[in-house]
Order: sequence, then C-alpha cells, then structure tokens
Amino acid sequence: MLRYYMTPETRQAVIDESNRLIATRATINASRTRSEPDDGGDREPASADSVFARLVADLQSAAARSRCE
Repeated sequence: MLRYYMTPETRQAVIDESNRLIATRATINASRTRSEPDDGGDREPASADSVFARLVADLQSAAARSRCE
C-alpha cells in the first residue's frame, strides 16, 4: 500500500478550504439564530437603522403609557 504524502502546499490548501467551510457554516447558523420567527406576514429584511427606530418607538410608547397611568 502506498503511503499518503501531503506537500506543504496541499496541507495549506486543505486548511484554507476547511476554514472557509467553517466560516460559511458559522455565517449560516448566525443568520438563522438572528432571524425572527415567520408570522406569515410579508416583511422586508430589517436593516440596523429600522430595528433601532422600532426599538426607540417601542420605548417611547411604553414611556408614554406609563406617564398616562
């Protein structure tokens, strides 16, 4: 049986490809955990600005409700 031999270039290529696959998988998993559950409505993907604006609006309405009570 022939011995398996890996050149330094081949070894580095395997490491680079492995790192690329790990990064791709991490990106996919991160996007899955960040996404909100689908409520059946047609919604556009939220940008950071619109998420922040929604948060500010929610806080302002909560503060207004607490002042009225």
